[in-house]
Amino acid sequence: MIEILVIFCLSVWIRTITEPKGYKWGKYVLLAVALWIFGEIIGVFVGSVAVFIYSLRSGYVYLFALAGALIGGIVSVIIAKGLRPKEIVNKSVQEIINTEKSKENVCPICGYVYMQSDRFCRKCGSKL
Repeated sequence: MIEILVIFCLSVWIRTITEPKGYKWGKYVLLAVALWIFGEIIGVFVGSVAVFIYSLRSGYVYLFALAGALIGGIVSVIIAKGLRPKEIVNKSVQEIINTEKSKENVCPICGYVYMQSDRFCRKCGSKL
């Protein structure tokens, strides 16, 4: 029951990180839950091997599972915090497009890139 509460709090935390940056939060919350479950499965596997090799009590398997889940949650938060704001990404892409367009002939009305030999724009039909 506590794990469900922790996953819910992790989801809210991921949402508060990704929303202000302009990203849709659903896929990052899904990633957080998937990493949590994947980490827990890996933790169970590692814990089972440790219990078998070192003759530990079986309760340690659950501790390893929780540690793996915690690592998965931390990785998801690191991924969300590492996202750049969408405005910066869109501006840099727009700058690349503008520098490429400035090297070519562009229709002043619609922005269509035309060849030097064209006399009329192929998109809007205006005279060049």
